[in-house]
Amino acid sequence: MKINHNQGELLAALTKKEYRGQHILHEISRQIIEYARELGLEAVYVMSIMSHDYSQKAATRLGLCDSAIVLSCMHPMQYKGIIEKTARESLKISYLFLDRPDQLPLYIPDSLLEIVKLIYNNMHISIMPIEELKKSPLPKSSVFKINYTQTNICFITIEEYGEDLYQKLDPIIDCYNHAHCNSIYLLINMENANTPNFYNQFIERGFFFGGVKPGCDRNQLILQNVQSYDPGQLKINTLMGKNLLKYILEHRKKGLIKEKNYEYL
Repeated sequence: MKINHNQGELLAALTKKEYRGQHILHEISRQIIEYARELGLEAVYVMSIMSHDYSQKAATRLGLCDSAIVLSCMHPMQYKGIIEKTARESLKISYLFLDRPDQLPLYIPDSLLEIVKLIYNNMHISIMPIEELKKSPLPKSSVFKINYTQTNICFITIEEYGEDLYQKLDPIIDCYNHAHCNSIYLLINMENANTPNFYNQFIERGFFFGGVKPGCDRNQLILQNVQSYDPGQLKINTLMGKNLLKYILEHRKKGLIKEKNYEYL
């Protein structure tokens, strides 16, 4: 388990063939979750590959709920005797709250309100959308972190919006596009009153919804700009995950869609 921001990430694990079917991995995972509870962590989460649903089913049996799908975000993983492939992996992110908040006040773009509510309700958390009564003043300088990998993937976490955000961000996006970057991911804070105001500008720059990273006091929207993905590699084991994927692919295809015309499964 790796700890990030008072949350524990359950890392990849496999059971040897001769020991499969004995629920060993489930029991080990359950004990790790109990250990996370003893540490006082607010939640645990797992990022399951989508080319097969083995790890997804394991997460579901442990009570984790789907919150995001990030497309084409890592090199393929080879599992001898299970599956061997060459296409990039997409990941489904699932959460289990150990200290679940009853209600979360969040700044949510209007067009995302229904899907975000669906995600949190599935985790038995009520969200309270904050009305945009006024825009918060912007500092002159924006703050964000960039993490790029050797596999042509870029993660950008926006910590604070500033007047110079696009002046700083656009050259980075343009640079990665021209460098044939496969995927760029933005993480933006839903506790920040300026998030709804900036959201449409991100969409105009080619980003689309990917889901949320929830928390007690740190909730982030995931936006993604993905050049391509393999639809044959998107296997999902839950109804919530299927609804989320349907929304994401429609959002990618059509841009900003109107929620009132959207029908869930």
